[in-house]
Amino acid sequence: KVCSSRDDKECIGGYYQWGRITDGHEKPDSSVRNLLLALTNYAASNEFVSSQGECNWDWTCADKNGTERQKYWNKLDGSYICPKGFKIPTIEEINNETNFNNNLELNDFLKLPASGIRYARYDGVYFDSPYMTYLWSSTPSGDRAMATYWFDNKAYNDTIYRADAMPVRCIQY
Repeated sequence: KVCSSRDDKECIGGYYQWGRITDGHEKPDSSVRNLLLALTNYAASNEFVSSQGECNWDWTCADKNGTERQKYWNKLDGSYICPKGFKIPTIEEINNETNFNNNLELNDFLKLPASGIRYARYDGVYFDSPYMTYLWSSTPSGDRAMATYWFDNKAYNDTIYRADAMPVRCIQY
């Protein structure tokens, strides 16, 4: 669904933990599991993983540098979370497409609503701000991953714990 306003909650989509497949964990009402569940890149559960700091706030201890999950999020064959011919953008692609640090408008091609974020370190609690938009990139960074967020009409890049969850957007490649 295309967003009709910044506070249109129906167009946010799922809240994905970085690198995970569409398995139900991304749904806003998914239950929270308070121990590390995933030992591979596939979580094999529809629960949001709140790892209590194990694996440095990642939902899995496998693939510690994130390169395997990055490959999955960049797949173009439609077998992961994006349709065929689409992928999760890198941080560079997000910056290039959004005129980084310029005002974020609803008319932007990504149609981003104010999404907030779902925190693993707070047992899956949402920080739902009418002023903040979060978006995962497919770029790993050490034991975290790169995301872009917009606050007060300015864009910022930051490294975020991979167990936290936020929306993604697929771009045609």
